[in-house]
Amino acid sequence: MSSSQEDDLFSPSLQAIPERRSGPPWPLGRQIWIAFFGGTLAVTVMAYINSRRLNASRRVCLAVLGVGAAALLATLALDLYLDASLEPDATSVMARIAPYANRAIALIAYLILERLQRSADRIHHFRGGEYDSGWMDLLVATIGLGGLQYILTRIVSSLVTP
Repeated sequence: MSSSQEDDLFSPSLQAIPERRSGPPWPLGRQIWIAFFGGTLAVTVMAYINSRRLNASRRVCLAVLGVGAAALLATLALDLYLDASLEPDATSVMARIAPYANRAIALIAYLILERLQRSADRIHHFRGGEYDSGWMDLLVATIGLGGLQYILTRIVSSLVTP
């Protein structure tokens, strides 16, 4: 047996993991601000990008998308329900709780998304991986995707309600 085969046999298996396709990941705790200010669409997109940067498994990435889709559907359903039940003057209690309910759905989604990414984040941390501050990326995503979610909600609401 040649010495090169012996070297391959005893090499650590963690070195066989491919490198990230894009920049370093963001700290998981920053995603709570995206959820709070940007909503479910923004936190889902950023969690998916972050899970890819963390080299999370394909199953985790698909679970992130599934949780985000469920949270977005819950947000849209809540908005449709509230739009149908509101009176034209919109001074009811339902009109006042709508923004808080949407924010609560986004924060619950964040908790689940953070939990899904946690093991990949720990592996990244223990390997000595660096994190990107990424405040500008997160700010742009929060404003842009939060606005997109608002527009999407208004379009769906206008199509469903007469």
